[in-house]
Amino acid sequence: MARSFEVIYSYAPKAAVSRLEAFRARFPYRNMEHHGQIYRVWDVCDARNSSFAAVYLPSGLGTGEIWFPYMLYNRMDVRSIALSLAADEDPLVLVRAWGELLKEMGVQKCVLIGQSIGGLLAQIMAKEFPEMVLGLCLPTCGCPSETLSQEVRDTWQLRRKLKRRMSWRSFTTRDRLKMASEMFNAMCPEDYQESQAFWSAFIEETFDEYVYKDQYVAVNTQMVPNIYSNIFLKPSDFSDELKVLILPSQGDRTFGEKERGELIKMFPQAQVSDIGRFGAFAMQIDEDRLTEIICGFINSTIPTV
Repeated sequence: MARSFEVIYSYAPKAAVSRLEAFRARFPYRNMEHHGQIYRVWDVCDARNSSFAAVYLPSGLGTGEIWFPYMLYNRMDVRSIALSLAADEDPLVLVRAWGELLKEMGVQKCVLIGQSIGGLLAQIMAKEFPEMVLGLCLPTCGCPSETLSQEVRDTWQLRRKLKRRMSWRSFTTRDRLKMASEMFNAMCPEDYQESQAFWSAFIEETFDEYVYKDQYVAVNTQMVPNIYSNIFLKPSDFSDELKVLILPSQGDRTFGEKERGELIKMFPQAQVSDIGRFGAFAMQIDEDRLTEIICGFINSTIPTV
């Protein structure tokens, strides 16, 4: 039996919980269908020009809602849209679906913000929709470049072996909470107690309510390896006019130093700033500082009137 919202967030700071509740009340997600797949979409649009948007892509959790503090911070300046993952194994099918959904929503130009898996997909999407994508913001992610070593690519293929085990594994609430706990403990340092309490609850709720088994297995054991076996990006795939902000982290446990170096080589025009020791959880732990950096980049890249 699923736990209630109140139980999940009982140890989280009240102010942080209230902010989440206000976001959901003001900007509830809607389901959008494309070729039989259902995508959750959050659309925060208080800006005057709705044809330009900041588009937040999901990472391993599968839901773009984790970006809600950034969307709220920038809502008066730029339309902000967050997307979810579906049970796609082909990254090209996924990013093309996202592109068509954005066009359906009236988006003509956008900046893509993607972390981890979302960052990989953002790069692929920028190649597929060069007329739409004005900029990329890429915190803590790698790059499936044509010069990436085969050794690194082969390491990502090891995830394929998990498909059978994960497909057989039960996916009860208890199992999801164990996944959430393992993910959170790996991501969040103990010395940030208030952030730890809220984001631990958020991740638990996400696994409890929104992550379904087909999606989780497809993304983690098939789509990611498919990126590294089928995608070979090169600098000429992108316009020199594309604006790029790369935010690597010393504490990144997912993408090694060599792959982070490939990302910087891919975009020689990029702004690059190391965001410290927090790795994939930096967007949440260091939220106050990074909202200014990321939203500042967005606002400098796309028109606000």
